[in-house]
Amino acid sequence: MDIIKENMFFVVMGVVVLIALALFVVLVRPLQVKNAGREGDVTKLHNDLVRLLDPNKELPNTAAIKKATDYSKAYEMALSDLEKELQKKRLGTRLPGIAEKDRDQRGVFKTIYEQNTTKLKEKLASRNILTGPEAWHFWDWQEGVPDLAVEGVMATKELFLIDKIVDIIANPNIFIKQLDRLEVNPGETRSSDYSASSVKRERVEPYFDAFPFVLEVRMSVQHYELLIEKLLTYERDIPIIIRSVSMMRIEDDSDINKQVPPLYVSVRVEGWALDYNKKEKTEETADRPGFSGRGY
Repeated sequence: MDIIKENMFFVVMGVVVLIALALFVVLVRPLQVKNAGREGDVTKLHNDLVRLLDPNKELPNTAAIKKATDYSKAYEMALSDLEKELQKKRLGTRLPGIAEKDRDQRGVFKTIYEQNTTKLKEKLASRNILTGPEAWHFWDWQEGVPDLAVEGVMATKELFLIDKIVDIIANPNIFIKQLDRLEVNPGETRSSDYSASSVKRERVEPYFDAFPFVLEVRMSVQHYELLIEKLLTYERDIPIIIRSVSMMRIEDDSDINKQVPPLYVSVRVEGWALDYNKKEKTEETADRPGFSGRGY
């Protein structure tokens, strides 16, 4: 005890040092670590600001924001223009020759439709182009009348495409001798009730309805390339894609037997016409039955 008393100063100083060390460990050290982290954040922020304030770089100032706004408006206008152009790429939905007041009259529609098909046949006949027994594939409602909301629209679009192809066939510069077959949506049959048992055919992916067609003609072999060119370019608002072209000699043709030019061949073209029809794919359209039952 005497020793402690004699060295009280040093004992007190030792206790103070121990308390200071404890406070440093408990209080100061965590604050030091925390402050070091903050100092690092401030240093990073400072470096980022220095980099952003580089005189060689442009900040997103008022001028830059205006440019971005103008670009956005130009993009929207270009998208709108594209939509307008695509809207033109439609197969006709207005039956030629039918008056506005009669558009909802099913009997009138049927009569006008039949008159249009007769005109198409007469157009080829006037060009001295023969037609085979299976050449035409038009709608035939026999004693009934069409459902205009479904059959009428489909029949009109098909007739529109057939009319354009007939215009090409009738071109005297292509030298078509005979039409053997012209069919849109080949192989589809259509019933009057559009029942659930109808064969499904989904053709909307996602902006165009595809109208496949088959064209078979007898023509001068020297001009078949012109036929293909006209199909691809004749009607700019109807995109046509050619899937295949095949050609076959006509063995029983008198010109073949005599080997007298021009040489006639049978040409078969398979392709699609695209009808712009943007629509959201709803449960109703996704499950809608395909078209079945067509009478010829």
